[in-house]
Amino acid sequence: MRLQHVFAVKDSALERGIEGVPHSLIRPGGKSEFLDELAGMEFDLFVSNGCPVIVPVSKLIKSHQLFINVHPSLLPEFRGYHPANGVLLKGAKEAGATLHEMVDRVDRGVVIHQERFPITPDLDLGLLYHLLFRTEARAFSGGIQKIFENGFKYGGEPQGEGVSYYRRTPEDMRVDFEVMDDAEILRRIRAFGISSQGARCNLGGRSYNLFEAQALINPLLNALYLDHAPGSIVFKYEDALVVRSRQSLIRVSKFSQV
Repeated sequence: MRLQHVFAVKDSALERGIEGVPHSLIRPGGKSEFLDELAGMEFDLFVSNGCPVIVPVSKLIKSHQLFINVHPSLLPEFRGYHPANGVLLKGAKEAGATLHEMVDRVDRGVVIHQERFPITPDLDLGLLYHLLFRTEARAFSGGIQKIFENGFKYGGEPQGEGVSYYRRTPEDMRVDFEVMDDAEILRRIRAFGISSQGARCNLGGRSYNLFEAQALINPLLNALYLDHAPGSIVFKYEDALVVRSRQSLIRVSKFSQV
């Protein structure tokens, strides 16, 4: 198999790593140019990973061609743009990646190969992204082997039940210490806990993005600050905030003030 051409999103990590390889850039607003160039190419296999353009497969595909995509979820769970956030926000027990055949409806094609791993308490969003990237590579390798072994005629398996979708929203990325219970607060902070996202909240009349937090269970600590109102910062130490919630105290160990 010979690599014929690479399409890379402008200013992406892929663009920075493809020197010497024939390539084109997908620029903002450049959907038509990308699809026109793709339609004019001769190839056997099109591989998509993180492509920002919805490809109208039925209008482009030729009889000898196969279009495949790697998606960072266990399809049909968490179809859509932001499966990693959804996995943590919804409390999924497993995550993984799927190599699937592309069809006009996004993330709907037959499953060629899946790889999975458990969601353990030590995984934050940054580690989850790291594991998903590595698992996507494994899903691609396992799936492409099946395709080659079957002479490009591997039919795959229809996606099963349990369909879900996730695309992050400003509402999901907000926490309220006065209304939400501790589990909901901590789940939302964990689900968006990287520097480019964060869970937004108001504390003491100021707006913060929260990236990492833990419930404090020490009985003396909690007893000392029972009379503080939920949503108040009861004290600060080092680089941490200790915030009163409805149920207990929560230590916010990573945050930025907006």
